[in-house]
Amino acid sequence: MKRFTHEALHLREQHLGFDHVYVIERPVHESIDEHRERWTAAGERLGIRVEMWPVTAPEPLDPKHVLLHQRECWRPHLLLYRDMIKNGYMDALVIEDHVVFGSSPRLRVYSALMSIPADWDVLQLGPATNGTDSGRHDDVPINGAHLAYRRVDDGACNNLAYAISNAGAHKIVRIVDSTSTHAEFEHKMLDALDRVKFLLFRVLPSVFAWKEAESDI
Repeated sequence: MKRFTHEALHLREQHLGFDHVYVIERPVHESIDEHRERWTAAGERLGIRVEMWPVTAPEPLDPKHVLLHQRECWRPHLLLYRDMIKNGYMDALVIEDHVVFGSSPRLRVYSALMSIPADWDVLQLGPATNGTDSGRHDDVPINGAHLAYRRVDDGACNNLAYAISNAGAHKIVRIVDSTSTHAEFEHKMLDALDRVKFLLFRVLPSVFAWKEAESDI
């Protein structure tokens, strides 16, 4: 039984069909003021409300410390999951600072939410990191929105724009709380994906685009 219906989505239209929308305020490519103005304007155009979530961008690191850098990428997301659980949100949309809405975002997000399996954990809506998508896929036919079930994730920082369910947030928090190193966390996440203990889907083509493509939309 699908959890998302036309009626349920209409009741949550101010959050694009979700319980909440977080916009991570990590000014990598623009100033704080430019970032806030851009997302305020985007929210007004779509008629949605967002919570700005300010964080500190990780400092450039030596390539030998890439796992530490990935951990810093993940830290604000982990704090969002804990906030989401504390507030009892059933799901949330999480957006990084350097993507923008593509064409017809509400229509495409609603189509995906009405078709996705009820036990989903994460729904990737943004472009793949570095423009690639290295995971293996099992295609799932969706009305007007191609979803692919991804059995292997392609990196801890592939989190530019995605939705996460309350169950998915709980799973990640439990994995984090049971590990002592980021490498161990990465291993457990990949194992959960490979053993179908963590269900991650992707909308193709992505609902969000790189910020540089904004003028083409």
